[in-house]
Amino acid sequence: MAYYLHLFSPFTYEEFLSSKEHIPGFRPGLLNAASKLQPGDVLICYLTKVSRWVAALHVTGELYEDHSPRFTTAKDPFVLRVKAKPLVLLEPRFGIPVKEDFIWNNLSFTAGKSREDSRWTGPFRSSLHLIPKKDGSLLLDSLHA
Repeated sequence: MAYYLHLFSPFTYEEFLSSKEHIPGFRPGLLNAASKLQPGDVLICYLTKVSRWVAALHVTGELYEDHSPRFTTAKDPFVLRVKAKPLVLLEPRFGIPVKEDFIWNNLSFTAGKSREDSRWTGPFRSSLHLIPKKDGSLLLDSLHA
């Protein structure tokens, strides 16, 4: 089992939550990274713009391509998809702020970094960054709590 970062915007997260099927999607440019996803992996979901951890999704199927609209009514850019089972789904207001002391001070990519400096945001520029197991476990446990 591996942990991966998955980014949602407030709009795409709302669309995801309102869907009967919980199928995360990725842009075609992430094909190489997405092809590494395996059933049993966990997507730890981060909500951009509000900087909160909001969900954890257990990958249950293989990667596939589907051009039917899911996240937009027009041409959906998130055509690489994988079936997933929600482990935790939080409304944005209940998400865990990235700068929450317990989280910030214990994640390998934020611990010891200035909250005022934007260099910590590097991993948050694209989905499917591999998250170290210790960080993934911390985030999953925190989301469950």
